[in-house]
Amino acid sequence: MTFYDFLLFGAKLFSTLFVLGLAAIVLELTDDDDDDQDGGILQPVYVTNR
Repeated sequence: MTFYDFLLFGAKLFSTLFVLGLAAIVLELTDDDDDDQDGGILQPVYVTNR
């Protein structure tokens, strides 16, 4: 592995981790609680036997 290959690998690794970190910050969902009763796409089903 030459020094140039090492620098290229480091640049690719840094850019990948930077993009993944940025995506994690942008896509971070605040208060991701599916037990709230205001509706939504991922609401749990509560079965009541009467």
